[in-house]
Amino acid sequence: ITKSPIIAKGTPKDKIKISGIEFKNKENKQETSTDKDIKNIISGSGQCIIILQSNEFSIFEHVEFNNLRNCEKGQIHSEGALNVYKSKIKMNNISFSNNQYGDDGINLINTQFDLNNINLKNIYADGIDLDYSYGIIKNFNCQNCLNDGIDISNTTLRLENFEADKISDKAISIGENSIFEAINLNINDAYVGLAVKDGSIAKFENLKISNSKYPITSYVKKDEFGMPELTIVNLKLDSNIHPILIEKGSTYKSINNEYEKIDVFNLFETLYPNAE
Repeated sequence: ITKSPIIAKGTPKDKIKISGIEFKNKENKQETSTDKDIKNIISGSGQCIIILQSNEFSIFEHVEFNNLRNCEKGQIHSEGALNVYKSKIKMNNISFSNNQYGDDGINLINTQFDLNNINLKNIYADGIDLDYSYGIIKNFNCQNCLNDGIDISNTTLRLENFEADKISDKAISIGENSIFEAINLNINDAYVGLAVKDGSIAKFENLKISNSKYPITSYVKKDEFGMPELTIVNLKLDSNIHPILIEKGSTYKSINNEYEKIDVFNLFETLYPNAE
């Protein structure tokens, strides 16, 4: 936990590795209480990184994060494994894998960011979660995320070159008055390819979605934010189960696309019938 910036600069041949200690339970009937205490300490280690209110940029280059999780100790609780709050961060050539627990691999709140060449694999929930933040992401790859690939709210994001595969919920989730612009996206095997919701304005160019249940959706989840706006230029859909679903009242513009679109009421309830 730091209120100063972190500077971590590796090289392609000499990467910096930040890993949580692996821990496996082994049954031992003759364990002493001291042995059990040591196990509890080890199992709780290797949790998260938190950067708070740093005025200067934190910089990570050629860094591998592995086997981390959210922080959960005493009064300290974080959503992600790498957390940045009211700060600035630049990341280049980063891999983030085997996130063990918590809501996010990377969590940025009220933060300016510049991310390039980011690879996330085997993430417990969301790959990256951006709230009240702004910046650019180039060359972002997310594979096997158990929730969303990219989840943003009240955020301004420019995304260039995005690959997503095996996403259990939404490959891209844009909500709560976010402004989003993206070019060159390839999404495969997601529950929802992209979701634009709750007053957000989003534009996609050169978008391909394949083997997903709901490739494109636009809807209202929280009434206080109003209807979203979605524009897509150059779209390719392949082997998806459902057509494009747009909630009535949303704005949808399609350029150079000839795919079926269905207007529906209460789309969120259709997508998530068991949601609270």
